[in-house]
Amino acid sequence: MVIKTVLVRFPAEAIGDLEEQVWRLSNEAVTDIVLRQRLDQNGLRAGVIMGDFPSMIRQQLDQTAEKQRTDALEHAGLAADVDNRSLSMQCRAGRRKDLLVKPELSDPLTVLSTLDGQHVSGNTFDRATVLFDLRVLPHGDGSATINLTPEVQHGE
Repeated sequence: MVIKTVLVRFPAEAIGDLEEQVWRLSNEAVTDIVLRQRLDQNGLRAGVIMGDFPSMIRQQLDQTAEKQRTDALEHAGLAADVDNRSLSMQCRAGRRKDLLVKPELSDPLTVLSTLDGQHVSGNTFDRATVLFDLRVLPHGDGSATINLTPEVQHGE
């Protein structure tokens, strides 16, 4: 099954526009309420958008593509942030596929999270690579369940 993934980063000041132009078009009910609350406690949201990308996402992807064509550091792959990018990935049913979010970092990465919305815990990782374990479970009718598990691979 072919899965199209899009990684897009927005500046913090775009949160209001994201709410209006992207999140209102997405179906966040694809995750159960307990998981949505846990994601929210950790500053994350997940949803499905059917059809074309909202214009705000398309514009951000286009701006990044233009910057990558013209910026020497971006072109050389030396820019600080991961590229905004769209990928088509061939996935086998139930098999792991790595979706890279951030390549190996030269500086240590500290990850903070909360399980209950009140207590924060964390770890620091050296030589960290940030990715998702992506697994697809097709249903036979053209639809599928997609499981994304965030991971930090680290060390040697």
